[in-house]
Amino acid sequence: METEVTAAVARVWAQQEFGRAQIGDDRRTQRLVEMAAHVALRPAGKLTQVWEEGAEREGAYRLVENEAVEARDMASAAHQAAFARAQGPYVYVPVDGTSLTLPAARKKPKAKGFGPVGTTRAKARGLEVVSAIVVNDKGVALGPSGQHMWARKAVRKKPAASRALEDKETRHWLDVMEQVLRAREAAGYEGRPWFQLDRGGDCRDILHWAVMTDGWMTVRAAQDRCVDWPLEGKLWQVVEAQKPLGRYKLPVPAGPKRTAREATMQVRATALVLPLKHGWTKKLLPVEVFAVQAVEISPVPANEQPIEWMLLT
Repeated sequence: METEVTAAVARVWAQQEFGRAQIGDDRRTQRLVEMAAHVALRPAGKLTQVWEEGAEREGAYRLVENEAVEARDMASAAHQAAFARAQGPYVYVPVDGTSLTLPAARKKPKAKGFGPVGTTRAKARGLEVVSAIVVNDKGVALGPSGQHMWARKAVRKKPAASRALEDKETRHWLDVMEQVLRAREAAGYEGRPWFQLDRGGDCRDILHWAVMTDGWMTVRAAQDRCVDWPLEGKLWQVVEAQKPLGRYKLPVPAGPKRTAREATMQVRATALVLPLKHGWTKKLLPVEVFAVQAVEISPVPANEQPIEWMLLT
């Protein structure tokens, strides 16, 4: 009885996740749903490990090898499913990048489709990935909402600031966030996506994109940018010139080079105008944002730095 219930749950999940996939034929969509349910019951890294033999394995091979079926279209169905589960006026959408080192790339360094990852010294090869997920206001992940993979080129001829957007890796982050917006629209979710980006997202093109969409965005600042208003100066200087808004206690768990403690955090915030200049055309494109700083002001253990976040939102 337990196996039957598990199979039923897997089937319901697979239908919710991939039942709306537009991959050219209803029979293909049905096959995709059946494959997803089977993989949920028997996850593995290869088709031959999921299906040992028989017609189902042959059907799975036909689908994944069908050049008319795009992985992006299958993923789009899952992205819409995440927003179909969403409720309330907003959801969080963390976006982050990582590198994948793959066995095929290690065994065949000259294999097509892979590029360098990590440090030059490591000489590892694989793929770069940017992913987004939907998280509700209670912190529960609702599913993936965007993803893009690419192979990095071996040599960059120009610094990022002097390259057009289509020649920069920033475009992949923007592509993923556009996927998120399309999935929200297709699913009929009327709330806002609240994008959450770490320091890798603190770049001119992403900040410009953020102010032109109806979504929200919070980016952890990585650069001490110039500020035009309310004071002229640098980001940290201008924010730290503001009066503190308050304090709060933050439980800090133990970690590598970090002592467990309860930190007292002090908060400052202000509206800002960042005079961002396009690195290629040199055109000035001011961006209005809020900056929020939270910094640890209680005593810090020896050999550790105070906790600090500077957020642009």
